[in-house]
Amino acid sequence: MTELLITIPGRLPGMNEYQMACRSHWSNGAKMKSDAQQICELYMAKAKRKKVHFEKADISIVWYEKNKRRDKDNISFGRKFIFDALQSMGILDNDGWGQIAEIRERFEVDKGNPRIEILLRAVE
Repeated sequence: MTELLITIPGRLPGMNEYQMACRSHWSNGAKMKSDAQQICELYMAKAKRKKVHFEKADISIVWYEKNKRRDKDNISFGRKFIFDALQSMGILDNDGWGQIAEIRERFEVDKGNPRIEILLRAVE
């Protein structure tokens, strides 16, 4: 079974931060999305040493936050940046029903090492 583990250090913008950026000026939201997606792409490139492509995948995401200040639904908005980066890197063709079978998320606290761990598993 084909698997790919991607670790992104730190954290991605949450829904609240993204909405505030969009409300301040349309270009601020666009820049925030672009910056977050580029961070995802950088660490996907590091994880993807050989060409990996999934026709369909189960995706598990573990969000390691430095504390419990952000709500889980706010944190998980980062999926938008992750899924768009998976497409732009050619790991998935799209982020629709035909390409993503199941999404699992877990939330943990790691004060010393906040990060996001993404595991893709091929679905036959």
